[in-house]
Amino acid sequence: MEYYTSQYFPVFAPWGCASSSLSMLMKYDHTFNKVPGKTARAKLTYMQNHLPRNKAKGGQDGSPYTGLGFTRVILAPRLTKYAHQLGDKKIRNISGISLNNVKKLVLGGHPVLYYGYSSYDANGYRNHCKAIFGYSKKSNKFLVHDPLYQVNKFYRGGGGRNAYDLGPISWVKASHINREFAYRGGNNALTTD
Repeated sequence: MEYYTSQYFPVFAPWGCASSSLSMLMKYDHTFNKVPGKTARAKLTYMQNHLPRNKAKGGQDGSPYTGLGFTRVILAPRLTKYAHQLGDKKIRNISGISLNNVKKLVLGGHPVLYYGYSSYDANGYRNHCKAIFGYSKKSNKFLVHDPLYQVNKFYRGGGGRNAYDLGPISWVKASHINREFAYRGGNNALTTD
């Protein structure tokens, strides 16, 4: 099954990385079909339209479509609650987890949604959600699905904006993930059981 979801296609939501990344975990654990809508596009539209946006309660600050008022993505505890509201009770908040434990989860068949940088916002704020679907012990690299791209082909990012412009699906060194994942003691992440 194809898990990669873009935040640009089939639904154009440039500030919608949280819903797009969450949909990847839901596709993996076979609960994406519980989201209202008959097509993937309708389901993603529903997820973006209903993404909690009350900043005071941990919701996203700003529109996933226009970015109007955007300052941050939805927080991990609120995104977990949103997944449960969408019908996926398997999603759990694992914020504070170590990278070694992320490795164990992924090797055990549990993808991890984590908060990191995009090619646009590596300025000290980890305002971007991505998903990890694999880990190679041999190369010490993680297979990262980044929704910030319009296609799912393996390639290095074309924009070259910064060190986090790695393309939609890429094998990323553990040291690279650790730099963005553990920044300022965050380690914000979700997984599925």
